[in-house]
Amino acid sequence: MATATGSGLTRWSVYHPVGVSMLALTILVLGWFGFDRLAIDLLPQIIYPEISIRVSTEASTPVEIEDKITRQLEEQLAITEGVISMSSDTSNSRSAIDLTFPYEYDIDIALRDASTRLDRAKRFLPDEAEQPIIFKRDPSQIAVAELIISSPTRPTAELRHWVEYQLSRHFLTIPGVASTEIGGGGERRITILPDPLKLLHYQLTLDELTEAITSANRQQSTGVIRFSNFEIESYINNRFTSLEQLRQLPIPLGNQQSVALAELAQIWPGGSEERIKVRLNGESGIKLSIQKLPLANSVAVVDGVRAKLTDLRQQGLFADDIRIDFIQEQGSFVAAAIHSTQMAGMSAILLAMSIIYLFLGDWRRTLIIGTAIPFAMMITFILMASSGLSLNIMTLGGLALGVGLLLDNTIVMLENIHRHQQDPKGNKQQKAALAAAEIQSAIVASTSTNLAALLPFLLIGGLIGLLFRELILTITAALLASLLLSLTLVPALSSQMHSRSSAHRLQQLFNAFMALLQNGYSALLRALLRLKTLQLLFIAALLAGMWLAVPRLMGGIEQFLPAIDNGDVVISISSDPGTSLADMDAMVSQIEAKLAQDHHVATQGVVVGGFIFGRTTIERSNRSFFNVTLLPRAERPLTVEQWVDQFNQALKGLDLTGFRIRVFARGIRGIRLGGGDEDLTLRIQGDNLDTLATLALKLSSELANNIEGLSNIGHSVEDRLQQIEIQPDLAALQRFGIAVDELNQTIRDALQGRRAGDLLSGQYPIEMELRLTPPQQVDLELLQNLVVGQIEQTPLYLHQVAQLGLTTMAAEILHDNQQRVVEVTAAIRGDVNQDRLYQQLDELMTTLELPEGYTIYESGAREEIEQSQQRGQVLVLLAIFLVFVVMAVQYESLRNPIIILLAIPFALLGVAGGLELFAMPLSMPVILGTIMLTGIVVNNAILLVEYFEIGHRQGLSKQEAILEAARLRLRPILMTTLTTVLGMLPLALNQGSGAEMLQPLATTLISGLTTSLPVTLMLIPLIYHYLGREHLTATSDLAPGRGDARLS
Repeated sequence: MATATGSGLTRWSVYHPVGVSMLALTILVLGWFGFDRLAIDLLPQIIYPEISIRVSTEASTPVEIEDKITRQLEEQLAITEGVISMSSDTSNSRSAIDLTFPYEYDIDIALRDASTRLDRAKRFLPDEAEQPIIFKRDPSQIAVAELIISSPTRPTAELRHWVEYQLSRHFLTIPGVASTEIGGGGERRITILPDPLKLLHYQLTLDELTEAITSANRQQSTGVIRFSNFEIESYINNRFTSLEQLRQLPIPLGNQQSVALAELAQIWPGGSEERIKVRLNGESGIKLSIQKLPLANSVAVVDGVRAKLTDLRQQGLFADDIRIDFIQEQGSFVAAAIHSTQMAGMSAILLAMSIIYLFLGDWRRTLIIGTAIPFAMMITFILMASSGLSLNIMTLGGLALGVGLLLDNTIVMLENIHRHQQDPKGNKQQKAALAAAEIQSAIVASTSTNLAALLPFLLIGGLIGLLFRELILTITAALLASLLLSLTLVPALSSQMHSRSSAHRLQQLFNAFMALLQNGYSALLRALLRLKTLQLLFIAALLAGMWLAVPRLMGGIEQFLPAIDNGDVVISISSDPGTSLADMDAMVSQIEAKLAQDHHVATQGVVVGGFIFGRTTIERSNRSFFNVTLLPRAERPLTVEQWVDQFNQALKGLDLTGFRIRVFARGIRGIRLGGGDEDLTLRIQGDNLDTLATLALKLSSELANNIEGLSNIGHSVEDRLQQIEIQPDLAALQRFGIAVDELNQTIRDALQGRRAGDLLSGQYPIEMELRLTPPQQVDLELLQNLVVGQIEQTPLYLHQVAQLGLTTMAAEILHDNQQRVVEVTAAIRGDVNQDRLYQQLDELMTTLELPEGYTIYESGAREEIEQSQQRGQVLVLLAIFLVFVVMAVQYESLRNPIIILLAIPFALLGVAGGLELFAMPLSMPVILGTIMLTGIVVNNAILLVEYFEIGHRQGLSKQEAILEAARLRLRPILMTTLTTVLGMLPLALNQGSGAEMLQPLATTLISGLTTSLPVTLMLIPLIYHYLGREHLTATSDLAPGRGDARLS
């Protein structure tokens, strides 16, 4: 045995155990502070390279808003620097434009440039358009919690007023809350309904009546009154504070006469008409959305909301009849996903430590590994906190995956020190220093190859880069921590231990088994090295396996990202234009009853008659949406997709004539591909809206009849808008002296009303509205008989000066790069091979007959998938190249790196086998796992080649050196491989919330490592037998620090 004791960091650590322990303790303390700073969220922060612009305006036709607003904005925004595509959605009251930039583009610069262009475009907008809103497309802006506040005794207008002015303001003080938004219910309002005939009688106009009300309802300062020793402010206070005060308001008529407002108009207290209904579990209510700050802790924010509600209830700040329920909140799912990933990590640690104890038979040495794990995690937390990462399923998954990887280095170091300490010669510190010096170069080399394989991940762009970059950074931090601890803490602690003189019974049996296994392996390897026929059969079997595996892996991506079962289901209901709110509500009630009978449903919330997005409300009496939350996955036997199929079958028992119902799992909010939120979005481009609508219907039918695996097929023109077209008779208007603008204002006053100030009720204002017609009673006949003027004291009605007719048009007009398009969307079932599906779509789009000037194309999801696949294949090759470069630099030779590198391709055998065995589709996590394998599978090969050369350098023939080193290193190779595989096994088997995202990656690593183990143990010795050098001196082909190492 050599007397050299090594040098460098490991030697210092062996002789300074107290110093190393104190430094480790410091890391532990700093790591805890770093951990406490980490935000908790479901996924890494994702900011899409998109800028959105929204402009609201007075209700009109979509075609008019397209012409006056959308096209004006598009012309200016299209030349924003860096923009690669632009899409828009125009409805009858809003224009929405989205600008898309490359993923690597600085989104803050894009926002600044787009804002500049928007400022230039404002001068082209009509006066009735509101100020444009511009913002980044950030999923963190999605509400972290949505609540429904209900009461069986209170009107929704009163309930909304209480929520807006009292309840919502309590949440703004919760740390991490950015804003609250309220939707649904009628608003408290006082309606003033003047009698048109009385206005004619008193010769009053609506403008004069409005002025009389608003001018009298004022509180104004009149100045300062100065006394000899003080000053005091004075003011006129005539604010309305009661309905009686409003009713008795004198309206001037001229000639110093007046009439009370109550003589001219009916005055109704109450609320505005509830055109959109919100219900939770069948009970009407108000929707309250809570948004968090981008970097806030989702779990903490939701917990804070729950705690605030409990405090308010205990303080008696809201009545017992008020009920508050969560319709959707990210906190519980985030907490469940984090908990399941944590449990997977803890299980990985316990399994890995069990393997270590089994191999070493010493609980003290097992505890050294157990001690190294939390220290490595604390170092990782320090690096995560300094890099601005959050604690999410990706970073926790990185830690769980890293458990197996970070144990490799510490196990190799500990096992080698343990083996040297079995020698009775020398003191314990000398033996530990020698063992550490012997193995440190192999540890550095294997860690370097792992890091080199991870480096290409930082070059991945697109959605995959945003999702998985934090996972890779976490694994990188864990590997660096593992390297540091294996070269410092492990040698320092191991050097203080004595080897046991005798092993317990279980250890004796295991040692006997390992000796038998080592001898058997050595005999099998000896036969392989000597028998050419056996070598040919072995190589032929490997090549045959590769011939089967490569096509499975080189085919197209079958699934971009795994579907995550978070239990959220959306039910979309649409019907023919003109469907009344009552008819829609009746259909919704039937579905509510079905859901109430389903024991898998936790909550069901519905918006009847349109959409509510925060404070934005869009009325569509023929549209409704359910948000259904199922029980947590562990509490229900069905997956969310199985439940959707089952519920679709249950809906067949209802009379759905005239209604279209789509049921689909929502998945993780904020993750999407291409230009649409659906799995599949096809676009047809052309000029004529009617032709586009016809083509959309045709394409939808073709998809339903010819493409298997699609569901919820729909298109953007199925939502139609019914409007009453009023065509003025210009000659009649001129004859009666009425201007078109004047007629327009009269009709607007009848249908929409006008603001007439507010009445102060306590400390809160209640809006007053002046209308010419009752809000709940406007119909075509009433509109035709609207008084629009007078002829010699005789009322002039609308039907005398205009023609009224009913028209139907598209409810929205879509643009893609300033061209009109229609979208056909569909959901793709999770078990469908997406590559084959897109091939079928290509054939369908090629054969679909289109008029001249019309084209059909996919919105961009397929392009994202294909680019990710091509990028993944390139990065696999780049990872292999970087691993080769690192080893060449480490060894200062090309021969050994080439030998080691030949172990990589055959890991694909296990990957392909794992996909087939578990019926797992080829997805981006599988490709990422394959890239990671390129750095991991070479670890065992590095150890073998390292010890081949140590034995060869000590005078053994090449073949004997191979046999002796292979027998000697079998034990640590088995130990490291088993701990790595078992460390990842809980993540692969995890059935908890959010586990689906990392299961394919963990399964890929496990299957690849499992197959590569026997291949490496047989193939690398065989290759080295033919390619390794015949003669080695003590200094030839050495990696730094290995001059004193030897087999013993």
